[in-house]
Amino acid sequence: MDKNINNPKVTVLMPVYNSEKYLRESIESILNQTFTNFEFLIINDGSTDDSKEIIKSYTDPRIRLVNNKINLKITKTLNKGLNLAKGEYIARMDADDISLPNRLKTQVDFVNKNPNFVIVGGNADAINEKGSLLKKIRLNSNKDLIKFNLIFFNNFLHSSILFKKSIIKIIGGYNDKYQNAQDFDLWFRTSRKHDVTNLNKTLIKYRIHKKSIIHSEKTQPVVHKIVKKIIFKNCNYYTYISKNKFKILFNAIANKNNYHVKSFSDLVIGLKTYTRLFHCYIKKEKLTIKQIIKIFPYFLKHIFNFFRWYIKYNFPTFYNLIKKIKKC
Repeated sequence: MDKNINNPKVTVLMPVYNSEKYLRESIESILNQTFTNFEFLIINDGSTDDSKEIIKSYTDPRIRLVNNKINLKITKTLNKGLNLAKGEYIARMDADDISLPNRLKTQVDFVNKNPNFVIVGGNADAINEKGSLLKKIRLNSNKDLIKFNLIFFNNFLHSSILFKKSIIKIIGGYNDKYQNAQDFDLWFRTSRKHDVTNLNKTLIKYRIHKKSIIHSEKTQPVVHKIVKKIIFKNCNYYTYISKNKFKILFNAIANKNNYHVKSFSDLVIGLKTYTRLFHCYIKKEKLTIKQIIKIFPYFLKHIFNFFRWYIKYNFPTFYNLIKKIKKC
């Protein structure tokens, strides 16, 4: 164990709120890391279950427990952690996920060799409440693709992230306006000025369960609304898009719950708006030919989807027939 806990390379930051069910597994996955030069900053955000007692049962000197006097919610707690962290880098961890033993070593080795990268995430195995594998999550690793896709989609898993603390603090940390999807907003803002990537390696086990914020039926509509606001802001970073035009754009590209293009007029407006956004993105980011070639297939994919959702909404019989033919 590295005894230099007053000047660690990494701070593992884990907010905790009523997380007793999976907490021990999460804590021990960090304590068992092969990389040892870290402090483990756990912020108990006013838990009313046994979370605090579980944390206090560990005697590892790398654990630093901070108790919020009141429930600050996730975003303010994360910003508090940013200010308390001693490490040069911060590794995020959620209290229901599991970090694989080489997670920190893999990320620290990468940033030591590639110091220009400010955010480094990775792949995950999605697991259920019992820890059984549900699916393998594989994310984009090319920095140009990630930057472009972050306009509409969160290309990172929050609990897989390692980021450079000093840069994130300069950028302003997490935006207190967003109680959900605050990470999506931060990744977008950071990636406009700095290199970000995902390593093509599995770093965590990402737990999907009914009580998690993202997957809860109760909170999903709230998260959806916040994500929509963030995407609207992201698009308008490059060019002004009215709310009506953005609605068409969003429904065709990012509305996972209900993709649709209602009319031919909406199809034309959506295609024109998205093409203008793409051109403004190329101009503002001063992309090279090589970079344009890299992201162009994703642009074409979204163009295709405008036609796809238009046909599905207006000609469902024809749409279903095409699907059947493709399966043959």
